[in-house]
Amino acid sequence: MLLRDVQLRFMPSSDKMEKKVSLKKLSCFSRGNSRKKAQLTIFIIVAMLIVVAILGLIFIRGGEKIGKVHIEDPKQFIRKCVADAVEDALPVILKNGGVIDPENIVTYQDEEYNYLCYQAEYYKHCINTHPMLESRIEKEIKEYTRQAVQYCFDSMREDYESRGFDVSGGSTDYSIDLLPGMIEIRLRKNVEISREGSSELVDVFDTYVNTPLYWLTMIARDIINDEASNCDVNYNEYVLMYPKYKISKTNYDFSEIYIIEDRNTRDEFKFAVRGCAFAPGL
Repeated sequence: MLLRDVQLRFMPSSDKMEKKVSLKKLSCFSRGNSRKKAQLTIFIIVAMLIVVAILGLIFIRGGEKIGKVHIEDPKQFIRKCVADAVEDALPVILKNGGVIDPENIVTYQDEEYNYLCYQAEYYKHCINTHPMLESRIEKEIKEYTRQAVQYCFDSMREDYESRGFDVSGGSTDYSIDLLPGMIEIRLRKNVEISREGSSELVDVFDTYVNTPLYWLTMIARDIINDEASNCDVNYNEYVLMYPKYKISKTNYDFSEIYIIEDRNTRDEFKFAVRGCAFAPGL
């Protein structure tokens, strides 16, 4: 006979009853804990399965996106890069009277001014050296930024190739149009970006840059044409005609220094004129 039974037999009846109740409670408590542990285990397993399913779905969808060319917008990349290059050219164009490298200049107060109308002989009208000034400016900007445009495409190609893409491109059709309030940039190039059977073809990268260069050029052209036909140009007439612009004229060393400033943007178009000069001593 077990010792526990012997002990129970010789216990008082009340003690026996209390012991039975205690044992019964202990048994119920153990069964309750086991049930809770089982429920907790099932909950953990279900949670793990849900997490694995979500991660698998993300991985599958992520893999689909990797195969497509949508890491960044190639159009926006090229447009911004080229627009920045054109904007970098504008200060040079404005300072040098519409050209990048002026050949015939006069130095005034440590600044060089490009002659847009010039006559070396005395008493004669100046000759307009850039009769197609607008076209000349477009050509100058295009030539100045040509290498930068190529650099933009090279940078884009290197960036995509570093990500595992294949990039191919055709010839570049690039032009600059000077328009009121802006420079229109026309840029066409067939660029194909591909990887793992997925590809994207981009061919139009047209954009623009806001600038008052057009009207500054038009005012300068009118002044130059006037200087080429008259020895005594009243520039104050232009001041009244174009109130949105500040026009100044300074006589220096048989020349006239012109500065045309946009009052809003503060951009200045500078150039010089030499014509109808009087011989020294007369």
